[in-house]
Amino acid sequence: ADLKDQGSFGGKANSNETISRNPVVFVHGVASVAGTMMAAAAGYYRTKGYSEGELYATTYDNPNWDSTKWIQYRMKCDHVKRIRLLIDAVHAYTGRPVDVVAFSMGVLISRKAILGG
Repeated sequence: ADLKDQGSFGGKANSNETISRNPVVFVHGVASVAGTMMAAAAGYYRTKGYSEGELYATTYDNPNWDSTKWIQYRMKCDHVKRIRLLIDAVHAYTGRPVDVVAFSMGVLISRKAILGG
């Protein structure tokens, strides 16, 4: 399913934008997508001077989740790989270390993505 602006965000607004802070990757929880709670968290960082090129997120699971069945969802290897690829891509794109802000199951996925294994 196409999530449009809810599926992901991040990247320089234009080629002249400079990256002056470590970029932040936001990782949502089990019953969410990138464009909801994580977009709101990124909004806070924007008020502190972060640019679009310093804030990133993607949706790691099926966007057609049923929040009443959240207990059935689990961390999958594919989730970890997607977040690891995003962290690596942001690092390559910005040339800077990447900070991660995660919520709920996103914490577990992020930790595994960072530590590997």
